[in-house]
Amino acid sequence: MSNAYDTDIPDSVDPVDDDCVEPAGEACAYTEYVEGEAYDDVPATGEGAEGVERDVWDTLYEIEDPEMPISELHENMGAWRFRLRAGVFGYVILWLLAWLVGTVRYVLVYL
Repeated sequence: MSNAYDTDIPDSVDPVDDDCVEPAGEACAYTEYVEGEAYDDVPATGEGAEGVERDVWDTLYEIEDPEMPISELHENMGAWRFRLRAGVFGYVILWLLAWLVGTVRYVLVYL
């Protein structure tokens, strides 16, 4: 069985040299960003755009930021956070209790 991802990153971004042959929906092992020329006819912010271009920029600006606050994930996120914290706290307490019981049994049996 071969590794699906090639760990060698090519020096070129030429499609001929691209080793990402995964089927659609699969991710490549790397993403290479190469700086290039800035084109004067493509605005970076949509400033001065008209017609269809303006519509595209307006649509892009309407897209919500994916970095949303965790409280917006659910209407009662505080309760979910409490349950998670209580579960983690309980797990740690029980793990420490099991360690303590094991240590005491070891001392009583072997020492």
